[in-house]
Amino acid sequence: MKKLQWIGLAALVLSFSEIRAAAQFAYGPAAFSGLGILNGFKTDQTGNFTPLAGSPFGPNAQFSSMVVNPVTNLLYAYYIAPEERSDPKQIQGRVQPYRVDAAGTPVPIGHPMVYYPPAVPSGLFLVSTTLGLMDPSGKYLCIVNTTTDDEGFGAGTQLSFLRIEKSGSVIYTPKDVYPFGSGVQIMAGHPSGAFFFGEDNSTVFGYRVESNYTLTPISPPTLAGPWSIGFDPSGKYFYEFYSPTPEPTLALAVFTVGSDGTLTPIPGSPFRDSTGGFDVTNPLFFHPSGKYVYALGYPPTTGQGSSIYAYSIANNGQLVPLSGSPYALPGAAVIAPGLTMAMDPGGNFIVVSDQSYNPSNANWVYLIQPDGTLQPRANSPSNTIPSIDCFVGNPE
Repeated sequence: MKKLQWIGLAALVLSFSEIRAAAQFAYGPAAFSGLGILNGFKTDQTGNFTPLAGSPFGPNAQFSSMVVNPVTNLLYAYYIAPEERSDPKQIQGRVQPYRVDAAGTPVPIGHPMVYYPPAVPSGLFLVSTTLGLMDPSGKYLCIVNTTTDDEGFGAGTQLSFLRIEKSGSVIYTPKDVYPFGSGVQIMAGHPSGAFFFGEDNSTVFGYRVESNYTLTPISPPTLAGPWSIGFDPSGKYFYEFYSPTPEPTLALAVFTVGSDGTLTPIPGSPFRDSTGGFDVTNPLFFHPSGKYVYALGYPPTTGQGSSIYAYSIANNGQLVPLSGSPYALPGAAVIAPGLTMAMDPGGNFIVVSDQSYNPSNANWVYLIQPDGTLQPRANSPSNTIPSIDCFVGNPE
């Protein structure tokens, strides 16, 4: 399962040296701890993780997902509360915003917002409900609800749009439910907050966010068979890795982005890589400098483990593979749907976590070099590296 996660875009106003001086905390799921939903750590620029006092945090409930508001640095956790409805198709959830204090402790902001997923169509079952998108401008977030039948077919996706108040709390109108393709995997928001796109197994869908916070569908002219999508931090370019045939190798389409979400291919797009270097499957992570981009992907050669793909961004927006890319993850499964990736706010390192149903006892840290290339940390992979979903930066 692919997973959407965001890095702090507000850091773009700082120089690269200033960004690298920022301290930060890291958070991941406290799976089956019986004590809380979030594990917390203090981390440095080299990828050391020190558990925080009082961790794990939050209620004893079933964790779903978490995201960080890149503007306010508030942490939002979504978890499944005990069932309070008689309808077995309904799952009651909670969205809880947290302010992270100087010690890294998540402090709840008000009471959690109670969330009931939209009604499930007849013959289908709700299989997942998760925070799918945090708006880069910090104004809203989205919950994606995925349904399927009892044989795993007929997948559909419904989206709930949640507005973020000045206090940091969230509100939503239950009737504001939007269809968003079948089996949405990755969503990407434009840095302006004016619109966002999502991809499923066949095409790309989009919505424009109106001034009254309703959504109007837009149809970006992208190619069929998308695997991964993303906007660069400036919002100038939109990237779509897609499969031009039923079997990858993938191609890369690059577009310039209009103020209304219209897309125009750059010269030479789409690009193809006969070596298979475009086989990315997870969200794109852009370095705070705006020079590099990273993603998880399938192995370039059969029998190898999953890899991190690394690219520099050319002046025309094209992605150029960095030396050594793709970087293999030692010990990772050839196809690992439970792998997730996160980048620290300063762009110092990348951490890859195995959050599959049968996770390994070791995760990976790769240090980002000044030229964007990756260097595995000395103890990577290691069982001392925790599962991490997101970071909150606190400049010193």
